[in-house]
Amino acid sequence: MNTLRFLTTGEATLLSDAAERWLRLRDVEINLGELALKVLRAATLRPAACRRRDIASLNWTIDAQFPGASAPVAFTLVSPAAADITQGRVSLLSFIGLALIGHAIGAVVRLPLRGGQAVDARLVALRPCPELTHISADKET
Repeated sequence: MNTLRFLTTGEATLLSDAAERWLRLRDVEINLGELALKVLRAATLRPAACRRRDIASLNWTIDAQFPGASAPVAFTLVSPAAADITQGRVSLLSFIGLALIGHAIGAVVRLPLRGGQAVDARLVALRPCPELTHISADKET
């Protein structure tokens, strides 16, 4: 599994702010703040305007190939306010979003499932989400 991540400064700021809020929570079984900090520690930062076509980023659609599946599954990484799982839009600040953000095409990532299980998936394609690309990561907090 690949742990190398490439985050824009805007994505890193969004994760950092969320991690700070999450780590203040008490009496939670799973704290996403710890996961967000792990992502941030492993990340290489790139400028906010750096839009690489090979890196899973905010407002981009990621095709993930699951073992045994005939076709990839598409996930679009969005801000929490734009999340809609029925449309395949997952929040950057969700378990799935944190698993995908910053990985390059070809990376194998562990995606969480219900019940505490996980499955490995390979990122096979990335594309900008046309209706979301005008939204700045700076405006998403």
